[in-house]
Formats: sequence, C-alpha cells, structure tokens
Amino acid sequence: MAKAMPTRHSFRIFEKITHDGADRCNRSTRHPFHRQEGQIMVFSGCGGGAKVQSHKLPVVAGRNLRNVFMFDQLIIYADGSYDPATQTGGWAFVVYEAGQLIHSAHGNDAGLTNNTFEVLAVTNAIMWVDGHAQGRQVVVRTDSVHVVEGCRHWRAIWRGNGWKRINPNQRAWKRQIPDAELWKKLDGFLLRHPTIEIEWCKAHSGIEGNEMVDRMARAAGKTSPP
Repeated sequence: MAKAMPTRHSFRIFEKITHDGADRCNRSTRHPFHRQEGQIMVFSGCGGGAKVQSHKLPVVAGRNLRNVFMFDQLIIYADGSYDPATQTGGWAFVVYEAGQLIHSAHGNDAGLTNNTFEVLAVTNAIMWVDGHAQGRQVVVRTDSVHVVEGCRHWRAIWRGNGWKRINPNQRAWKRQIPDAELWKKLDGFLLRHPTIEIEWCKAHSGIEGNEMVDRMARAAGKTSPP
C-alpha cells in the first residue's frame, strides 16, 4: 500500500520560517539562522522557549518535499570580494529556478572594505528581482553575517536612528554607519519587496551557488573599475 503524502500540518511549520522566528533564533543563539539543503527546520514555541529542530525532507513520488511546496521559488546566491592593496573589489550574484541557473551578473568598483562589496552584491541581486521577478518567492543567500544581521535586524534600527550608530550617551556625537547610502538603497528595495528572505550560507563548504559567486566576484575585482 502506498504511503499517504505527508501534509503541511504534519510538519507544523517547515521550509518557510518567518523573519520574526528566525530573528528570535538569531538573538538567542547569536549565530545566523541557517538550514541545510535537504532539511527542514521546525520552529516551535516563541520567546525564550523557542526551539528549532532539523528534519530531513521526505521524498514524495521521487521528489524532495522542497520541490513540492517551493516550485515557484527563486534561489539567489550573492557574494563580494575586496583587495585592500588596490582598494577595489567585485560583486556577483547568480539566480536559480528549480535547480537550474537562469541568470548571473557581476561587476566591480572602488571601495574601502569587504563589507561594502558584500552589501553591494545583495543590493544588485535584489535590484534584479525588482526589475525581473516581482511577486516571486525569493531567497537570497550570502555568507556575510554582516549582511544577514543588517538586513534582518539592524537596518530598521539604523533607519529609525537616521542611519547613524546607536550611542547610549545622548550627548555624544553619533557617527554615520559605514556604507549608509548603500544600506538606504538596500533597505528601500527590501521594504518594497517584504517577502524576500535573506539567509546565511556557509562559505567554502561546497555549495555550488556560493562557490560560483565567490569565483565570479574575485575575478571581477581583478579588473579595473569603470
């Protein structure tokens, strides 16, 4: 007898974890929320009692459950690279649909830090979504903790603080955050597309998309900026 297909309710919440739930997990563990390919993360409870459990996805009629429920999802990998000797860097992103590469882009510019190009890579990726994939379910994956925490938590605080650093001393001069204009631009796109998810992925761990954008960004950074 064929086994019945598992229902959405049998897994409670599986593939799509809300930003709030992920943020609570981040704040409690001080580590970017991450789920591995071929697994689901079940988020149960809230507040201090929140727990995250990892479960392998079952195969249904020869297909991973991810493909059953996430058939319309675009997966984007973005990365930046920086050479402090030349103060130049590169950025790159690739777009996957149903496991197939459908678009890639890269570029370079002058800059001061690696974080600048990590933010630039994600910004350009979301700009592409804004122009070519509005309304689609999109997950942007980056190996930059700075970008993930900035997108999920800090940008709302920075926006409310005039894009300046928080200082407990009310009389102290508040310094503008690094790459403020770039963060403002990224924030605007994310506000316009609130369903876009920003996820952390481990660098140099054999993930095809991440390895590809790493090579592309490095190569782009070696050419002269426009």
